[in-house]
Amino acid sequence: MKHEQRHRIAQEVVDWVRQHCFKENRDSSVYPLSFEALSTVIRESFRIAVHPLPQLDINKITAVLSRLELPFEFATLDRYWALAGFLYAHHGSGIIFIEETDPEERQKFSLAHELGHFINDYYRPVYLKYENNNTIPLFQEEETAQLRQVVSARCTKRDIFGESEPELVEVNNKQNEQLLVELRREQKEKFKEIKANFFAAELLMPMEECERIEHECEGTSRGEPARPCRSDGLTAALTKQFGVSRSAAAIRVEELRLGVLEERLF
Repeated sequence: MKHEQRHRIAQEVVDWVRQHCFKENRDSSVYPLSFEALSTVIRESFRIAVHPLPQLDINKITAVLSRLELPFEFATLDRYWALAGFLYAHHGSGIIFIEETDPEERQKFSLAHELGHFINDYYRPVYLKYENNNTIPLFQEEETAQLRQVVSARCTKRDIFGESEPELVEVNNKQNEQLLVELRREQKEKFKEIKANFFAAELLMPMEECERIEHECEGTSRGEPARPCRSDGLTAALTKQFGVSRSAAAIRVEELRLGVLEERLF
């Protein structure tokens, strides 16, 4: 898939979310979008609880699900991953678990990432089947196998924040380590994590707003001759405007190829 096409797809999905789910909440259209505002919209629009937990791991997640008597089935090896977020969805609602000790800007990105999983992999494919029939909430309309399934998305810090993040929290022996390496290799082939990150980036740092900031930096918004706009300046501007981490802003600058005027002139 072409680079530009990925961003356009993410933009279309976020536009759909805003049109169908965020229109009743004014805070969702004000930047920077706060963790609290995003949590409220997710809870009210999708009946998904947001549950921050310190030192998030699979054992704490399964303890919560067991206490709530929710069905689940996870692999034993899952307990070794250093988690940033976890989506649990069942019968159209669910829980998003977030690593509570992360800075707020990271928690916000993890939350948007997990929402991306829910929208892309579970809610929207089913919703669109019934949208034209005005059957809302659709998950109460028909007991199909697809609606009854349990969907989970375990997202490590490396999945969301990049290769520099810690991979594991513990490994008992070399055999387990090798199994985890093989599992990671299989996961890298999946596009779901990439889609969720593109969704989160577009939700928190809309492409059109990023391009507006780039144009202001270059002076083109005022009809002035375009001037070089360094990527570190754009990163700082996006960090301030959207309340995200500097690393997330830097990735957005790179992915959208902002500041290419600098590359053309030097």
